[in-house]
Amino acid sequence: MRYAPRVLLLVAAGAAIVGAAWAGDFWREKPASAWTAEESLRVLLDSPWAKTKVALSSLRARRAYQAKQRPRIEAPPGIPVDRVPLASDHPLESYLVRWESARPVTAAFARLRDLGEETSAEFQAPPPVLPDDRYVVTIKTLQPPVAGLDVIEGLEAGELLRRAKLKTPRGEISPIEVARSGVGASAAVHFFFDRQHKGQALLRPRSEVVEFVFKGERMTLKQKFQLEPGDVP
Repeated sequence: MRYAPRVLLLVAAGAAIVGAAWAGDFWREKPASAWTAEESLRVLLDSPWAKTKVALSSLRARRAYQAKQRPRIEAPPGIPVDRVPLASDHPLESYLVRWESARPVTAAFARLRDLGEETSAEFQAPPPVLPDDRYVVTIKTLQPPVAGLDVIEGLEAGELLRRAKLKTPRGEISPIEVARSGVGASAAVHFFFDRQHKGQALLRPRSEVVEFVFKGERMTLKQKFQLEPGDVP
């Protein structure tokens, strides 16, 4: 997959944004129509509604990968081969978990498109639809494990639904629908939760904490979101 130079710059900017300190909550200080492309990406990658979860890959997978790659390593004179670090060996895998139903998130996607950055917006894996009667949470793989499948790869819709939960002040609920979007590095899974629970609104127009949980085979992804009044329509 090839991208235009401008898109590559935005993708690189997005990678630099993750983990960077926020220079104030600009999303609350100025209208979305004034956001730059980089600021829009920050909302989608590193904000109260979009967070990266990092986990160690399994030790067995890392050792298997090292054993497979080590014969290709050329050690400098006088340095034992087992002391040479593997450039492609990184023990971390990471996933983006994003609360799609927040107003700033939908505004960030719209702003990128307004700026002519449609391809960059699509690379950030927006959900195929955003129904008014659903809350949507997305998992996107940022850094796959060095060996084996990531937590969402190869799972059928029924299995994805069974493994996901949303914990709220009014109870724990399961998604009622799931959808995949994108391919390769832009692939993601979107989980749709009913906004009603036992005949009442699942979230109320006040500060609320919700936790999304996905139980994979090797690891469990957990992400809490602090939702403020006005964040969610």
